[in-house]
Amino acid sequence: MVAALEEISQLNNEPSACLIFLHGVGRSGQYEKNKFIKLLGENASFKHIKIVFPTSPVKHFSLFGKDTNCWFNTEEENGRMKTSLSEINEAAESLRDIIIEQEKCGIKRDRIVIGGESQGGMISLHSAYRFYPEIAGVVAVSACLPEQHTVYKAAEDLERKPPLLMIHSSKDGMIPFEWGKIAFDRLEAVGVKGKFHEIAEASHELILEEIKIIYNWLEDILPQI
Repeated sequence: MVAALEEISQLNNEPSACLIFLHGVGRSGQYEKNKFIKLLGENASFKHIKIVFPTSPVKHFSLFGKDTNCWFNTEEENGRMKTSLSEINEAAESLRDIIIEQEKCGIKRDRIVIGGESQGGMISLHSAYRFYPEIAGVVAVSACLPEQHTVYKAAEDLERKPPLLMIHSSKDGMIPFEWGKIAFDRLEAVGVKGKFHEIAEASHELILEEIKIIYNWLEDILPQI
């Protein structure tokens, strides 16, 4: 289950497309919404694209040693990060209700993009290529996938593979740049079409340059109709 959605509404009377954007560990939907508005101001609203920001449940996050908002737990084991696939599946499946709700508002599934930063980006990749390949596309910022992740095989087997936008800072101290690039390259190798942007000025925090890249990409794949 996710908490009530925060939203940046479209300027038109009715939305014709939607971005579902997921936060990282310790954040919330409200935090992400406020970040978009702080960085973009009046330009945060599209004419036709609604943006919704879910908030994850509170779970124990082992790397922080405390309970916090997170989509899944992560532990360190023998110098490597260990994630819970069952919790990742649960988080991805929880997006189904959000997608259905947007469809009830008249937005077709092929006009919905799932995206997020850090953990939210990983859930977006998992969701798009394992559960919701009919969506318009996927955005992952400062995100990666484990080396042997099931997403790669799932993406390879898909007849239709949603287009991908990945953005990663070369100075990211939380999720190394190389991890993000490896995930993109492996998805590209199994037929996913996409764009990868290296950002030099960011760390592990979403910045204006990254949001502008996301908005420009959304305008391309979700034009007004």
